[in-house]
Amino acid sequence: MNVKEGASKKCRWFRFKIPCCKIGRLNFSFSVRLNPVVSLFSALLIWGFVVWCVMKAEAANEEMVNWRGWITLKCTWLYIGTQDVWALFIIVLYMSKYSKLKLGKPHEKT
Repeated sequence: MNVKEGASKKCRWFRFKIPCCKIGRLNFSFSVRLNPVVSLFSALLIWGFVVWCVMKAEAANEEMVNWRGWITLKCTWLYIGTQDVWALFIIVLYMSKYSKLKLGKPHEKT
């Protein structure tokens, strides 16, 4: 057993299905697997942020303007670089053996 499998088995997961819709005889549903610790922590963090923005709207606005300026100043290179990587990936994919890969069903026309 490798490290990933061991960690996954130690963690408690909540698993359940959410029914979506029924079309004819087919029932569609979403399978959901949640880690309660991560889910609770992230929900508290998000709701804390929302409450802060609602309760202190002016202070939140001023602070987020500062954050946006810092991100624009420090991370513009990252955005430009990632877009270049995506463009390069698409070009390489187009030139590779996978360029003729059909993304539809076998009987559909290309």
